[in-house]
Amino acid sequence: MKYKFRAECNSDITELLNILPIGDMVSFNNSPLVEDMQFPDRKVELEFKELSLEGLRDIMRKITDGHVMLQTVMPIDEYTAVRNYKIN
Repeated sequence: MKYKFRAECNSDITELLNILPIGDMVSFNNSPLVEDMQFPDRKVELEFKELSLEGLRDIMRKITDGHVMLQTVMPIDEYTAVRNYKIN
């Protein structure tokens, strides 16, 4: 299962990686959302053997300031980068 999301900064991603089931992870890619380094926003692509979207969201809910990740994560083929403010 491949997912894509936005993050406000690298520290959010680091915090997430510390609690993800790394043994289930197939791939990970982290790059600037915008090439202008004045903005810390990142885009992330993750692939897991079995982790569901809701399972990933449950993990993201544990991140203190992970709301942008939580509100943008989608299967990679459905990703739009638009935040869904109804998800919390």
